[in-house]
Amino acid sequence: MLRSMYAICGALTRARQVIEELRVRDTISWTALIVGHSAHGQGAEALKCFEQMRHEYVSPNAVTFSSILQACVSMDTIGPGSLLHAYMMKHGVHTDGPIGTILVHLYANFGGLARVFSIFCKCLLLSMNALAD
Repeated sequence: MLRSMYAICGALTRARQVIEELRVRDTISWTALIVGHSAHGQGAEALKCFEQMRHEYVSPNAVTFSSILQACVSMDTIGPGSLLHAYMMKHGVHTDGPIGTILVHLYANFGGLARVFSIFCKCLLLSMNALAD
C-alpha cells in the first residue's frame, strides 16, 4: 500500500526504495512502480522496471501491460512499444479491451495506420464473438 501511495504521488525514488527493501517483490509491487513512472511521463524508467520485473521472473498482469504500453505511447519512438507488442503476442497476452485501445493509440501516434487497422479489426472481431457467446 505504501509503495502505491509513493508512486501515485510522484515520489518515485522513495517508491523504488520501498520496493527494493521488500524481501519478495510481486506483480503488484512492480506494477505500482510502473504505473507511477508511466503516469509521470517517465517511459524509459517504466521500461527499466518492467525489464527488472521480468529478470526476477515476476509475471506481469493486464494492468502491468496497460501501464507499460501507455509509457511507450509517451516516448519519442515506436521501438519499445513495438517490441513489447511482439512480446505480448509471443506470450499469448490478450490484446483486446483496454490493451487493444492503447496499442491502437501507440501505432496511430507513429503513423502505423495499417497496423492500427489490423489491431482495430481484431479487437472488433473479439468483441463481436464475446457478444455472440
